Amino acid sequence: MSQANLNDPTELELMAGYVLGDLGEAEAERLQAVLARDDRAADILHELEMTSAAVQLATLRPDDDLMPPDVADRIRAEGRRIVEHRADETLRGAGRGRSGGTVTVAAKGVSAREWVAWFCAAAALLLAVALWQRDPGATQRNAREARAALLRQSDSLLRVDWTPGKTPFEQPVSGDVVWDSESQTGFMRFENMPINDPTAEQYQLWIIDPQRDDDPIDGGVFDVTESGEVIVEIDAKLNVISPAAFAITIEKPGGVVVSSQERLPLLAAVN
Repeated sequence: MSQANLNDPTELELMAGYVLGDLGEAEAERLQAVLARDDRAADILHELEMTSAAVQLATLRPDDDLMPPDVADRIRAEGRRIVEHRADETLRGAGRGRSGGTVTVAAKGVSAREWVAWFCAAAALLLAVALWQRDPGATQRNAREARAALLRQSDSLLRVDWTPGKTPFEQPVSGDVVWDSESQTGFMRFENMPINDPTAEQYQLWIIDPQRDDDPIDGGVFDVTESGEVIVEIDAKLNVISPAAFAITIEKPGGVVVSSQERLPLLAAVN
């Protein structure tokens, strides 16, 4: 079986036309002839189809009302890591197609790595959107189940209700904090917590523990993306010995290392 000329712009244009859906009847027949005489041409066409899909998917963005940006970023990063690993395996297998560090199937100076970059970004984004849209309530259900399990199983559980802080919300917010120092696990529950814009500001938890330190312990930055009841897992950055209070502040995106506490809407003090 003869080999297709992978540097022939005519053959590459036929493949591109097929991917874009604008081949005429005669051009389609010519492409079939190319595919018939070289298996590599079919592989190239498949990669071009994947790239076309990648370019389209890469222009999509998850709805901010549905997916917190930090969730989308984490899933994109994981998806990119997986796909890049597979892409590296593919490129190693196609080493004979390299010429001066550039795989020759790439048209007009576009390297295979650039094609792969498009594919990685799109595949990761597709994964993020698909997982979220498939079951947008899964995160909250998992948090509720974990909180319920902690309430059932812990013998050293601390449970404290939220009360207004020094700069309370306009509308009352209720809920509580549950914390188990033995397992260093805890959850915050909120009712009617205002939805925040994570590009402008985020909520941050602080744990006051005099036995540990004079400075509050960072309990994690979080967003509220839906009304009603919201459960958030506590992400304490240091070991908590004996908490005296929990405080919620409103900070810049990403949180702060030391809070000025200028905006402290909620407080849960241990009696």
